[in-house]
Amino acid sequence: MPTKKKSSSKKTTKKPHSPYRIRIAKETENFWDFKFSVQSLYWVLIGIGVIGTTIINFNTNAQINDFLSEINMEQSNNVVLDTPAVPAKKPNN
Repeated sequence: MPTKKKSSSKKTTKKPHSPYRIRIAKETENFWDFKFSVQSLYWVLIGIGVIGTTIINFNTNAQINDFLSEINMEQSNNVVLDTPAVPAKKPNN
């Protein structure tokens, strides 16, 4: 049986891509066009959560301030002065 020689195939070398290669950009969608997606729903839910948390925070802060003001008013009404209103005169020696 005769042995067959393998034919050598020519290997093509790929040219390295130049970083300065100019390509035509793909057509993109208009920025102002609105298309509702799942991500839109996520952002709406996050926005509602942030606004709700802010409202709760402001209401709690207002309630705490009202409560502390009430305590301060009660304390200021119940203050007894330890010092006399008019200082005593010193005798002249």
